[in-house]
Amino acid sequence: SRVRGTIVPALRSRGAGPVTRIVVPGTSRGQAGGLVDARNQWPSASFVGRHPDLDERCIAGRSWSVDGVTFQWIHPSAALPDLGGDDDCVLLVASSAGRVLLTGRQRKAGVARLLGRTGPVDALLVPSRGHRDGADPAWWRELAPRLALASLESPNRFGLPHDRLNDVLARRGIPLLTTGECGAIGMEFRPG
Repeated sequence: SRVRGTIVPALRSRGAGPVTRIVVPGTSRGQAGGLVDARNQWPSASFVGRHPDLDERCIAGRSWSVDGVTFQWIHPSAALPDLGGDDDCVLLVASSAGRVLLTGRQRKAGVARLLGRTGPVDALLVPSRGHRDGADPAWWRELAPRLALASLESPNRFGLPHDRLNDVLARRGIPLLTTGECGAIGMEFRPG
């Protein structure tokens, strides 16, 4: 069978078992563009996010656990209207081995809403693929990640990650990995 996109081949190459839940963090084409293919590949999976064609909405405070890993929605609240990216799903993935915060297209107002909600994390997917609005020093001080990640092409036509973000990360000694430089990025956490 013909497989399009990147998610299906990436999961197959890692030997992933049955997929039960798929998160589509926002409504942009870049986030939901493979939705039809994913539904065809995993018809029994639950699709969660902000896109109107999904089974369930991401709502702050809701969580679930699988094999000792807790997945908790940090943002948005149930009543938050469409804010053009500042309403994207933000997911905290936590276990005894570490904590990862997955942000969407959060801009300055969205990043401000996230302050005080998670505490320190080990790794962080940078907001808006490295836009300058995600360079709030207070936010980076609070989260104190050991690693920052950005999903973007190289070279990036918008000049991302932005120099302001690169400066904040350099001052804090936080390495930044991008898919444009590294290709697919995988992380493995072990207790301790």
